[in-house]
Amino acid sequence: MNTMPTFMIIDDDDIDVMSMKRSLSTLSEKTDVIVARNGNESLALLEQPEYEKKTMILLLDLNMPQMSGCEFLRNLNSRDNITNKLVFVVSTSTDQNDIQSALKAKVAGYISKEKVSTPAFTSLFNSYISTCCFP
Repeated sequence: MNTMPTFMIIDDDDIDVMSMKRSLSTLSEKTDVIVARNGNESLALLEQPEYEKKTMILLLDLNMPQMSGCEFLRNLNSRDNITNKLVFVVSTSTDQNDIQSALKAKVAGYISKEKVSTPAFTSLFNSYISTCCFP
């Protein structure tokens, strides 16, 4: 079975959220997009039965109030009940410590926010969705 993944944008900045939603709306396959404003809100959504096992691509900002992206990753990785989640960090930070911390937390990739409005961003996810099988 190959169902399209749902995208979850985890970001507190309205302009960045709008930019990611606009880019995702141009994907060749129709996908659902939901938004969480911080790590706590995201974890609460992901623990709901309809999302717990659903295949999702999470687009995670690192610098957020209440729970940072790095804290979110530690929490997510410690929960056995939340499965089928692929995380891409989407951040303005170019700090090598941030990048290495994210990669050590087993994210699928680290994307600069300046790339979100480029064809490369859309191409990445078009290729991923058209190439991979999803549960």
